[in-house]
This record gives sequence, C-alpha cells and structure tokens, in this order.
Amino acid sequence: MIRAHDRDRRRTLGPLALAALGALFLPAAAHAQGEGGVWGTVDAPQAPPAPSAPAVLAPVPPPVPSGPVARIDVTIMPESLPADGLTAANVLLHARDAEGRIVPADLRLLVTAGEVRNSSALGVGTWAAVLVPPQGVAATSITVTAVDLISGTSASRSVPLTGSAGPSTVRAAVAETGAEPRPVAASAPPVVGPTTAAVTAAAPAPKVSPPRHGRVQLLYPIGHYSYRSAPCDVAVSTDCVAPSPDDLDAASTEYTLLSTGSAAVVARSIGFDGEAFPVEYVGIGGGFTVTGYTTETEVTTTDGGTEPFGDDLWNVYVEALGRIPLRAGGGRLDLVPRLGYHAQDVLVFRYSAPTADTTEGPGTRTATFENYWLHGLRFGLGLRYLVPSGFVEPHVGYDATASFTVGGLTNHHVRAGVAFHPEEWLLIDAGYDFLSRDIALELGGDTGAPQRGEISERTHAFVVGAGLAF
Repeated sequence: MIRAHDRDRRRTLGPLALAALGALFLPAAAHAQGEGGVWGTVDAPQAPPAPSAPAVLAPVPPPVPSGPVARIDVTIMPESLPADGLTAANVLLHARDAEGRIVPADLRLLVTAGEVRNSSALGVGTWAAVLVPPQGVAATSITVTAVDLISGTSASRSVPLTGSAGPSTVRAAVAETGAEPRPVAASAPPVVGPTTAAVTAAAPAPKVSPPRHGRVQLLYPIGHYSYRSAPCDVAVSTDCVAPSPDDLDAASTEYTLLSTGSAAVVARSIGFDGEAFPVEYVGIGGGFTVTGYTTETEVTTTDGGTEPFGDDLWNVYVEALGRIPLRAGGGRLDLVPRLGYHAQDVLVFRYSAPTADTTEGPGTRTATFENYWLHGLRFGLGLRYLVPSGFVEPHVGYDATASFTVGGLTNHHVRAGVAFHPEEWLLIDAGYDFLSRDIALELGGDTGAPQRGEISERTHAFVVGAGLAF
C-alpha cells in the first residue's frame, strides 16, 4: 500500500499514473481494515436488513346485487347554450337502480334539435356525449332524452337556447385562434367500454306509457238511422221471399208482419261506457246506449190526433275484458278481447188481430207496433295505442252479438276513434260508430199458422264523449 512518508516517489508519478493507480486500488482500499494509514475511509459494518413481514390482504367483499335500471341521471354543462351551431355542452349519464346504485345499461341519446357527437361509455352504467345546438332556429330549448334499450327506462332534460352568438363573434374567434372553437371535454374516468355511434333524432324523446287502470265516460251519438221490415211468403218456400204486392193489401192480407221502411236522423241519444282493470291483464266493463230517432211517418195518437213516429233503441251490455300488451316500450299497444252479455230491444211493425165481424161487414185489422227484448252473447276485439306522451290514444274495435232469443248472429258493430288526455285524469273521446242488425222473426199468424219476416237496421253515428281516466 502507499505510505504517507513516500512523498518524493509520489511526486514523480504523473497525473495519468495517479489516476490509473486510484482506479486499480480504490476498491480494495475501501474494504481494507486494521493495517495502519489508508487512502480514503472505511464504512462501519452494516447489519443485514430484517426480513419484511408477509403482506396481509384484506378480504374482498362480495358484489352487491343490482336491479334493473330504475332511473337515469342526466347532467348537462353548461345548463344553457347559444344557438350558434358551435358552442357545445357536455352530457353525462348515470344509470341507477331503485336503490341508487349504478347498474349496467345500454344508453342512447335523443335530441329534438341539434346534434349528438362522441357518444361513448365511460364504465358500467356511465356514458358521456357532446351536444352541439343548431344555428339560427326558432326553438327556445332543446330536449335531451336518455333511453335504456334494455329496460325501456328514460329521462329527459331541457336545455334553454339563449340566442345566437352571431356571425361576427364566430369570425372573431376564428381569426384570433386560427381554428373553429372546440367543445371542452368533460372530466370523466378513462373510457373502459366500447364507443358507440352518435344518435340523433328530430322527434321528441320516447316515454314509456304506463297502463291505465280504468275509465268512465258519457257518450252523445248523432247520425243517421234506417229501418226496414218485410214478411216472408211461406207458401213459396222455406226461404224468406217477399209476398206479391196484392197480398200485402192491409184490408185482406193474412200476413202478420208489415212491410215498412223509414229513415231518420238520430237525435236525443245518450250513452255511458266504463271499464276497470284491477289487475294489469284482466278487467270488467259495461255500459248502455239509448238511441232516439224520429221519422216523418205520421201515427195516430190515443186521443185521435197524429204525430211523427219516433222510438228509442236500447242496448245494454256487461262484459269481461282482457288486455294483451303487444308493445310496452315507448308507446303502448294493447289488444283488448271482450266477452259478455248483451240485451237489446227491437221494434216490430205488425197487424193487430182482426175485430169481430158485424152486420155492417167483416172485421178489420189495424197496423200497430210492439217492442221485444232480445238477449245474447256479445264478443269482440279491440286495439288501442297510447302514444309515448300519453296525450293521444287511437282505438278501433269490432263486436258481434249471437242472440239466444232468435238464433244466429244479429249484430255487427264497428267503432274507430281517438281519445285525448289533456290531463292525466281527463278523457275526451271522438269517433265513428257503425251498427248493423239483421233479425229473422217468426210470429203467430191470424189463422194459427206461423208467419215469418225479416228486420234490417243500420245506424251511422258520430260519437263524442267525456269522462275520467285513472
């Protein structure tokens, strides 16, 4: 090793030799100990590091179960926009279940104006997008709606439009920055889900229409009514063939049923209709209509005077209803089958029994009319569509009646209309009704032989109604 007193020898070494010796001997000198003077210093011995304790992992809690999407939180920043077609807003969506937990969803954005850009998933149940308003439109706001395609749940948010920034403002911004203004990206976690295509719609956002539990309404029909009756000549065949004109002479005919025909405007009519669904798919319904009409035919009154002939036609029904949803997302489309009891009255024009013969001549018969009640089974189908807003409900239906009293199908009823719900509880209905009734009768003849005849009726009416919906 190099001693401290060897100064002369050390001076003879050049700087290059000292550098080489230092590089060669410094590592060994750093570890030498207990032999006189040394070059440099020696560190004290270091104790070996203590072994580290094993890591303790906290138990992972089990995943919390989540339900379907019950609501969607829609956040828009800023809360208002100028209608300049350039300034953008950031839209952030969170899908939550009934407990408020974020749950998986397949979200889409719909807007009434403007454009949605860069719609993407940011994680489970979290989506982000950029909303760009239109330029120079008359609308005062944009409705932004988020829809979950899995559950049909939706939520809407309105963004006021504060007016356009103007062409000069836009040009100044471009001239100053050298580029079109860009929307500021929302602060959000990294994208972990797939990026989806932007969705833009010009129509208002769909809303899931809940089923209604029932309705009651008063009806007022007005329209046209026609009546025709004719006897059958049973001597010709078993089919109903009209007798010859000579046989229909009122003074000598043996036929009981009169041959008549009339037409009238339906007036002084009223009706009631109601239904209730205590459970979603099964309900009950019922109602009645009283269709009053007056003809130009003069009839003799009990006091010997005359008056235009008129009558009231009654229809009463009670039925069981079904409700089969054909579409439940957005607007609601329901098929409504019905089956129940139907009672109705029918007017029959006939001859009275002849009076007794007198010395002045044979007995005579007079024309009269009688009312009969018919009972039967009513069945049919209806179709209703409640639009997403819940304001309009078009409907169409068909009913038929099989009579227990005279046999066969006697009634065919078609109705089409539109119900309006300006309030949740208010119902206004307007529609067209067509009713046809064809009845084959068999009455006792004057000679004891049965007499048969046919009655055909047609009603065309415009029906308006108002009531309550719940």
